[in-house]
Amino acid sequence: MKKLGLRANIREAVLQDLLHLKQCIDRAYAADKARIKNLPDVSGGLEDDICSNTVLVAEADGRLAGCAIFSVTGPDAHLINLAVDPDFMGQGLGRQLVEATEKEAFARGATEIHLATHPEMLRNVSLYSHLGWSETSRNENKILMQKKLM
Repeated sequence: MKKLGLRANIREAVLQDLLHLKQCIDRAYAADKARIKNLPDVSGGLEDDICSNTVLVAEADGRLAGCAIFSVTGPDAHLINLAVDPDFMGQGLGRQLVEATEKEAFARGATEIHLATHPEMLRNVSLYSHLGWSETSRNENKILMQKKLM
């Protein structure tokens, strides 16, 4: 049975999280990868992400349950990847990770945050729209979205 309103411990990732982080992302995207043929690699380069970007991990029930990877360059932040393990979907973890990302990006000087998602990933588009993100452009492979940070 799923717990509604699960409260996760969100912290910055360390290299020791690498294996669990990869497993979480691969599990989160498994169904999408099976049905979307042009989906890019979603868990490659994680070691570089931990060293060069900001990787937030969410821990719940003693497990790495989700993550958000983002970068900040001047006033612009970019949400590179958001993943929630299927065992924890529908419990508010995606929202918590997005909100933590927005807060941390703002604290690092960003005034706007951007992302790209796949048009066939309707759950993602719905989540971001619900959280105040606006679509800025779209083509057959990508939807670009942004949000002002305050």
